[in-house]
Amino acid sequence: MRTNFLYIAVLGCIIIVSSMAISDPTGSLASNSTEELSHLVKIGYILNNSEKYNGELVTVEGTYLGWSGPITGAMYTRSDWGIKDETGAIFVSGSYAGLDPTKDVGVGLIVSGIVHLIKGSPYLESRIVTLIGTST
Repeated sequence: MRTNFLYIAVLGCIIIVSSMAISDPTGSLASNSTEELSHLVKIGYILNNSEKYNGELVTVEGTYLGWSGPITGAMYTRSDWGIKDETGAIFVSGSYAGLDPTKDVGVGLIVSGIVHLIKGSPYLESRIVTLIGTST
């Protein structure tokens, strides 16, 4: 009985989220409702088209740089950290999933966040950080 209730509750949540996405094709839902609507983008595309991505919710997949490595873009705070993929590296402000910025360099991550500009240079304000691998 309890399993059936849980199944129905999860199914109901999926239907609600799906109907919100369908009824809002412009993506103007509140920011906490749009994580499901973000799209995977290469970091180099964000760096090279920062005006286009300014204010957009995006998802990037890459390697955690912590506080090391050459990182393009802007720092929002002194505690910002970096993520890189094969196309470039960008600063991320906010959640870092409990990683150590000096010891966990090389861990695989997926970051969903909002692109912001400081003097024309982009950075990501993280919303969701997911670990996908261990350091190399």
